[in-house]
Formats: sequence, structure tokens, C-alpha cells
Amino acid sequence: MKPMQASFAAGEISPLLHARVDMAKYATAVKKLENFIVLPQGGIMRRSNIQGLSDVPDDVVRLIPFHYNSEDTVMLAFGTNSISMYTTTEIWKDVFSMAHSYDAKDIMDLRWAQNGNVIFLVHPKYKIYTLTRHAMDDWTLEAFTPKNVPAKANSNKQDEEASVKVKSGIPYWNIEYTAVRGRNFGLTTSSLTAHGGSGG
Repeated sequence: MKPMQASFAAGEISPLLHARVDMAKYATAVKKLENFIVLPQGGIMRRSNIQGLSDVPDDVVRLIPFHYNSEDTVMLAFGTNSISMYTTTEIWKDVFSMAHSYDAKDIMDLRWAQNGNVIFLVHPKYKIYTLTRHAMDDWTLEAFTPKNVPAKANSNKQDEEASVKVKSGIPYWNIEYTAVRGRNFGLTTSSLTAHGGSGG
């Protein structure tokens, strides 16, 4: 007769511990737990089912969520040549599509940060782009243009390269601008670093 097990709080344990009857967690562990979720109270429940919401084109490389609030969410499907926007209703619907200039092999390396209706897309090989939603069926993809950037840096030593950090208006990010010989600052994607918040 097998003893009753009242708790599964330890969850699955490694096969290397199957004989460790001396461990306190052994009494609340299981050898294999499939399609169940362990509850904090020690019980278990069946995992939620998976619902198919929509078919996507075969060329889709990556999905990036666009989350404005709990009732306004869009899934961005990056394909080899285009971005498709799917609304998260009961059945997802492709509401808008637009072209992009990323190579398919580079899409998985994209990083992003969202601020309201704008997503900033960053990749070391490309300029920083902003993907902006004006309406559910009206989106624009444009190169990011910094605002309020100093026109000159280190004017007393124009032959030396100078770099400064300025506020870019993008939350959670620092951007480093580089000026050479007093010219306008240029922005390199490699100098964009995340500091918490959302991101790819």
C-alpha cells in the first residue's frame, strides 16, 4: 500500500535525488509532473489549454508584443520583408502591414523599448528606428531623429573627438552621441544601452 502524499510543493526533482529519502523536500516532491502547475499551497492543478488565435505567414521570423494597456494590445509579426499587425481579439486579425529594411537573419537580434504608441527598434547594423501607431490601421516606421542635441562639443579642442551623454526622451535608455571637429552629433546604435524597463 502506497502512502498518501498530501503536498507537491517541491515539484519535480532531479533523477539524481530520487533516492534521497533523507531530504525534507523528498516527502513533497514528485518524479514527474506533466501538464500540471504546482500551487503555492502544495496542491496541483491542470495547466491551461492553448488556443489557436490566428495563422501567420510562413515567412514570419519573430513576434514582438505591442502593449499599450490591458485592453489595447497588438502583436507585431516581423516577416522577411514586412511587419504585420495583429489585434488580440478573440480571433487575431491582421489589421495592417508595412515594409521594413531589416535582413531576415538580423531580425532575431532586434532589441526594442516601448513608450506609449512608439516602439524604438535597435540593432547594431542599422539606424535606430521608431515604429509609431497613429491608428490601428495607420503605422509609420522612420529613422529616429534625436531632439535637443548640442550642436557643438569641446569647441576649444575641435581636433579631438568628444562624447557626451544627453537625455534622449526615451525612457530607460541612455544614448551616447559623438561629435568630431565641432560637427553635429551623430548617433550610433552600438552606444544604446538598456537600463531596466521594457526591451527586447
